[in-house]
Amino acid sequence: MATFSSAARDAYDLSFQVSPIFLTGGLAQGLQGGILPVIALLGQAAGLLQGVVTSGFSMSDFNARFVPMPGASVISNTVGTYPFANQYVAANAIVQQPLNVSLQMITPIKDLGGYLTKLAIFTSFQQSLASHNAAGGTYTIATPSYIYTGCIMTGMNDITSGET
Repeated sequence: MATFSSAARDAYDLSFQVSPIFLTGGLAQGLQGGILPVIALLGQAAGLLQGVVTSGFSMSDFNARFVPMPGASVISNTVGTYPFANQYVAANAIVQQPLNVSLQMITPIKDLGGYLTKLAIFTSFQQSLASHNAAGGTYTIATPSYIYTGCIMTGMNDITSGET
C-alpha cells in the first residue's frame, strides 16, 4: 500500500508543484498536441524522462517548485451599471470578468553547479515566456483547487529575497 501512496504523492507533486503550468499555442503550437509543460523550459524534462525510464528519479531532484499564492479568483462577475427594472433583470446583466491566479516559483540552490546555472536558466525561461506571449500563446494552470484554462500572462515578478 505504501507504494501506491508514494506514487500518488509523486503524481500530485508533479502535477501541482513541479510542473503546474502548460503553454498552449504560441511556442507550443508546432508540438504534437500543442501543449508544452513548463518543466521543459526549466531544463528538467530530460531528467524526468530519464528517471522514469531508469526508475531512478526522486521528486527532490527538481530545482523549481510552484506554490499558488492566496487570493486566486474562481468566479469574478460585475453587474451592469445602468438602471434595471427589477432584481431579476439585474441578475441577467452579469458580466464575467477575467480570473486572476498567481504562482510563486521557489528555486533553492542545492549544489555548487546551481550557483553557476541559475542565471542562465532563468534568463532563458523569461525569454521563452516573452516569446510565447508575443506569439499569442496562452496558459493552462493547475492548482489543487481549480484548473485555469485559456490564461494570459499579465506579469512576472522577481521576488528574490537575497538572503539565500
